[in-house]
Amino acid sequence: MKVAIVLGSIPYGGIENLVYDIALYSKSYNDLELKIINIAGVGEKLGEFYDAKIDVLNICNSTKDLKVYKLSTLKRVKRVFNQLKPDIVHTMNFSADYFSKLALIGSKTPIITHIYNTKIEGHLHRRLINRWLSFRTNLYISVSKAVYDMVEKFHNIFKRKHIVLYNAINLNNFKWIKRTYPKNHFNIVTTARLMPQKNLDNLMKAFAKIHKEYSNTTLTIVGDGKKK
Repeated sequence: MKVAIVLGSIPYGGIENLVYDIALYSKSYNDLELKIINIAGVGEKLGEFYDAKIDVLNICNSTKDLKVYKLSTLKRVKRVFNQLKPDIVHTMNFSADYFSKLALIGSKTPIITHIYNTKIEGHLHRRLINRWLSFRTNLYISVSKAVYDMVEKFHNIFKRKHIVLYNAINLNNFKWIKRTYPKNHFNIVTTARLMPQKNLDNLMKAFAKIHKEYSNTTLTIVGDGKKK
């Protein structure tokens, strides 16, 4: 079986980390051929894919090519699908979903739309596109009940099959963490990308107030990213 996983770009993020793990895991299955398509052709995590010998098909060379009016990008995506002939297309974010569904209109290739957060598109035209293109979705996957509710309200007007599949965690990534704490010690743990949008500064400020009153507390932040 040939599965195409489509990303708008490959920055350092949760979606990209998941695809990275899936790509590594898929190597143990001889009957599964995984094709990772990077529409923009750029991203901070792209080098990690190359280092791990994970093939990535880069279609364009800039995030500017992800603009919804880019007909040249649509033509390139359509050409790639015609060449690959995937059995399933699995899209991971708005740009990937948008271009993949448009490119596969008229095709019988099943499309899985995977949605990871409750973000509602700020632009009206994007919200309308999400709703209209739901007719070309065969399956929606949401990572939580909150995401499920958002998708049902703002995406799935054609009432396609929709399931909740919680994010999986590869515990092998955390084996290096070894901490011991005394009895009656409270450890607060968060796992996140170390990026500005995660607002970890606010978390540390809040914890400082907790620790001032309860000295038997520790904050452990597990992650990687720009603010490491």
